[in-house]
Amino acid sequence: MVGKPTITLVIAVLIATTIAAASLHTSSEATGVNSEEMRNIMEAVYNSLNISNVYHHIRSLSSFKSRVTGYDGYYNATNYIITEFRSMGLKVTVQEYKVVVPVDYGASIRVVTPEGVVTKEFEAYALWPNLVQTCSTPPEGLSGKLVYVGKGRDFEIEGKELSGSIVLMDFNSGDRWLRIAELGAKAVIFIEEPDMLRMQALMKVVPHPLYFPRLYVDGVVGEELRRLSSEGGYRVIVTSTVRYELKKVYNVIAEIEGTQSPNEIVVISAYYDSWSVVPKLSPGADEASGIAALLEIARLLKTSKPLRTIWLVALSGHWQALAGAREFVENYYFHYVNRSRYILLQVNLDLSTGSDILSIQYASYFYQYGGERCYPRYSKWLVPALMSKYVPLIKEVMGVENLVPRYLRNGILSEGWTADIPISYIIDSEPLSMAGGIGITLLTAKDYRFIEGTPLDTYDRLDLKNLEPQVTISSLLAACLANDPEVTIDYGEISPKRLYVAWGAGAGFVTLSGYVLEYNASKAWYDEVPNALVYVVDSTRLADIFSYMFTFSDTRGRFEIHGLAAVSAWQWGGAAARRYLVEAWIVNFSDGRVVYAPDRGPYAWTYDVVTDRHPTPAYPVVFRCEASYTISSVIDPDSLSSTAFLDRSYQQISIVRTPVTVQILDFDTYNPFLSYGLELYQPSGLLTVFLPLKGVKILVRLDKTTGILGFLVNATPEQPEGLGLSVTSPINLLTYPYLRFASDMFYVAESRYKALSTYMVHDLIVEKYL
Repeated sequence: MVGKPTITLVIAVLIATTIAAASLHTSSEATGVNSEEMRNIMEAVYNSLNISNVYHHIRSLSSFKSRVTGYDGYYNATNYIITEFRSMGLKVTVQEYKVVVPVDYGASIRVVTPEGVVTKEFEAYALWPNLVQTCSTPPEGLSGKLVYVGKGRDFEIEGKELSGSIVLMDFNSGDRWLRIAELGAKAVIFIEEPDMLRMQALMKVVPHPLYFPRLYVDGVVGEELRRLSSEGGYRVIVTSTVRYELKKVYNVIAEIEGTQSPNEIVVISAYYDSWSVVPKLSPGADEASGIAALLEIARLLKTSKPLRTIWLVALSGHWQALAGAREFVENYYFHYVNRSRYILLQVNLDLSTGSDILSIQYASYFYQYGGERCYPRYSKWLVPALMSKYVPLIKEVMGVENLVPRYLRNGILSEGWTADIPISYIIDSEPLSMAGGIGITLLTAKDYRFIEGTPLDTYDRLDLKNLEPQVTISSLLAACLANDPEVTIDYGEISPKRLYVAWGAGAGFVTLSGYVLEYNASKAWYDEVPNALVYVVDSTRLADIFSYMFTFSDTRGRFEIHGLAAVSAWQWGGAAARRYLVEAWIVNFSDGRVVYAPDRGPYAWTYDVVTDRHPTPAYPVVFRCEASYTISSVIDPDSLSSTAFLDRSYQQISIVRTPVTVQILDFDTYNPFLSYGLELYQPSGLLTVFLPLKGVKILVRLDKTTGILGFLVNATPEQPEGLGLSVTSPINLLTYPYLRFASDMFYVAESRYKALSTYMVHDLIVEKYL
């Protein structure tokens, strides 16, 4: 029998529990506005929205020549956004951080007549780097005969002298420029075309340290160069200077203080930088749709006086592996908020004009943080509120019956989170989600974003009618989240998490820090290497150039990068670990020569880092490099195809691939070098070897699990066992690789079989094919 004191105690505990639970909720019905007032607020927002303001912002922002983070147009855009926020009477804070970007200092093409007279000079533009290799030329430039090859198809290059030439090529030529390089060309010049596409732009870059200068010219210059090429006898001298630099850049934060719940913060964000494969020509009109909508939403919410505090955040560094978003989370989510003042959730805008359909996304290809690991965090309150409360209100206000699925799709799914997005994408709300918060992005669905990433992303090419329903829905959703009185999220569920691992779930936002090292044989230990270019990339995203996080080591060799994903979940067999590749380089950007390269020899430490602690340590080892040797067309001879395939829509290397092992040996001793480097990018069949000295001869052997892929020994009929590949200059590239692989293997096999035949060893199949 339960006594009265026990009943009293139980009641007291229940009351205390109820009060504690209520205190964890971010808001309650008693302190908020009622549903009728909320609808009135939404109608006021709807009636006040002026889509012409959005168009004006797009036109203004895209008028800057380039908004690539760290370029002059980017800083102009920063000032424009600050001015707009302040004109609305908003409190503005500027967050400063640093990011590494390639800076184009200019390129030119000088035309030389058959008599050796420079007659004309044209302006050109460098393309985005191949990983650490920019498009710089030596100060004196690269000189060669001007040869036009159209789109680089077989019939267009047949009979043309490409070795030692400067090749002129149409932009829409896929990745055939790689073949032009292996045929001995010194550089390539791409000509603007009226229908350049995003996919074509991405095919002009490889995530591999291939030194091969690539330039771009507009259509007028390209036509003149075509004419000169057809006349024959003209040479050109191309010069280009591009350097990776550490730039001081900014996130801009404007605040609207809440009228009733000022300590609850809703972040509404958009990125305002742009990207183009020609970084100096990046107007980014389509990309400006999100930030233009943010500026209009700022005006609307300022007028409506929201219930809770709104942070309107203009993020930069989007294409630098979400650098701005990662730094915002690191500084504001972890070091600013606490239980008394915290970020409730983030709504990010990533709009474009190729479609009028919005999708609510919570995961992207940067962290790939979707599915059961984090879905419960969204399904508890946000998804029901979005689909059962906000959508009916928006339908009513807009007068649109079929809002879902005609204009709005739900991408917050436990499976298939890519929803209706047909391309690889990264979203600026994902870092907050990775850190344990709730972040969603309103992303334009069913849009291939054809002109983004090209110099043609200009205002006159936009289909602006597709933007109005997206901006309208985004504005109304923002108003709902700013004023909904019934938000019930426990702070414990959205508090910042460095490392959180649970059964089938997990989160974490860790810092990677360490030192760049070089082995010093004289003291049998390592020295720190200052001013090295360091990158970190998720091991599953090696093909995505926007997943590489760059920084420089400081004067003591130390580096630090924020925002790596932690161990993602606890599953059968242990924790599902995140692995990152960490490498360091020093490159002479004046001539493209690699000075220090990642060391793969016995003194190297691991480059494959597991982010299972905060901070995660990393110690990439480099060595003094004197020469590099690039070999292309590393294929599987059994299938005559690549050893791995790239899904270009999603920039993902296929899971099914042929494992390749590379051996680099000193040809004279058949011993490995104590320090050497190698980089293999299987989808393009590119292998680059880095050596501690030049003037040597090397043997390159490639193996797979079922046998030898091939080897290179520089064999001849007179020397069938080979002479070794001669490494005579700082930058070397093997020409005609298919022929070299085939001839070397043939001469070695023929010689050895003849030797066996003298001992009466015969094989009819071998004799048939030899």
